Amino acid sequence: ETDKTKVDSIAKTILSRGFQLIGCPAVSWCRWGPRVGDSQFENINAYADVYCNMDNTNNLGIILSNWVPWRYLQNSQWDTYTIAAKILKNKGNYHYMDALPEFMKNHFGITWDSNWEKIYRIAYEKAPQSFCAQNDSLKLFPWSSEQNIKDILEKNILLENPFSEIKNLLLSYKERVKRNKPDFNDFLLTIQFLEFINNRQNNLLTFAGSGKTDMNSIKTYIEKVALEDSIFMSKTNSAWGQGRRSKPDEKQIEEDYMMSFYRASEFSKKLSGDPIELLKILKQ
Repeated sequence: ETDKTKVDSIAKTILSRGFQLIGCPAVSWCRWGPRVGDSQFENINAYADVYCNMDNTNNLGIILSNWVPWRYLQNSQWDTYTIAAKILKNKGNYHYMDALPEFMKNHFGITWDSNWEKIYRIAYEKAPQSFCAQNDSLKLFPWSSEQNIKDILEKNILLENPFSEIKNLLLSYKERVKRNKPDFNDFLLTIQFLEFINNRQNNLLTFAGSGKTDMNSIKTYIEKVALEDSIFMSKTNSAWGQGRRSKPDEKQIEEDYMMSFYRASEFSKKLSGDPIELLKILKQ
């Protein structure tokens, strides 16, 4: 909920009945994938504005929740947590970009500039929505089934990929990072992942539209996809394990690990072993 009037009304109704109350907005939840979108801060701002300014002894304040940890790399989110904390400290009415210059200086030892502003604006404004999204057009998952491929071909829309630009900017700044380099690397890998799955979908559309239906072309294409998927899966597995107490269980890996990328990688591997199946899908 981002409407502070509704948040305030619910809080006052509960308090009027004698209950103690704790507000619980989310830093991340099932709407988001590897990155949180800027609209999520509107939720935290609404709660902070109400709960941090309400004079009632039964108002116990705010707890920030953080959900679906198998969708993001452990150390890629410190900027998001910093922003959430700043919103609470300022009791709402706080713009998320205002927290980032100090974060960059303290966490990475880097001076804020216009390129960093572009990096974070794109990272937050273009963050793809995931399950629970209200707008299907904003959902983005790496294709991992016959039906996924059919849906992509039917829509026939090339995706905008703003992550290529900010990936290149991050690479240009990599050697300047003075502190917390593993955190920077996780953030960079997250942006690379978003670029990768956008390109992966666009490349499928481009190949399907090329009219190349001979087995050699099909085999070459899907083997390249499977190899690239395998390499990226190894990278995310390695980064994901840093600081985690355990891996996701089998169901989480299959359905939701890094936006179902595990399932996508397994599917491309399967097709590379039987490219005739891909040919059948493309011809339907």
